[in-house]
Amino acid sequence: HIRPGVIDGDTLHQNRSHIAKNCNLILTNPDTIHAAILPNWKRTYSSLLKRVRYVVIDESHMYEGCFGAHVSLVLSRLVR
Repeated sequence: HIRPGVIDGDTLHQNRSHIAKNCNLILTNPDTIHAAILPNWKRTYSSLLKRVRYVVIDESHMYEGCFGAHVSLVLSRLVR
């Protein structure tokens, strides 16, 4: 059973922990991973990060230069 959710800059902060705990398919972006999910991994997103099985990157051919390097570093942090 798929329970989708979105965590991005438009997601209300009071809804994010509910989405992280109850959804098994979460759409987000590198900026939200960097600014919201990874800094709060112990408090809010620990159970979500333990359940990550796949990371799908759309339009990765567009990630070049400084932005591409940023995305690469964020994904490296996510793997840790």
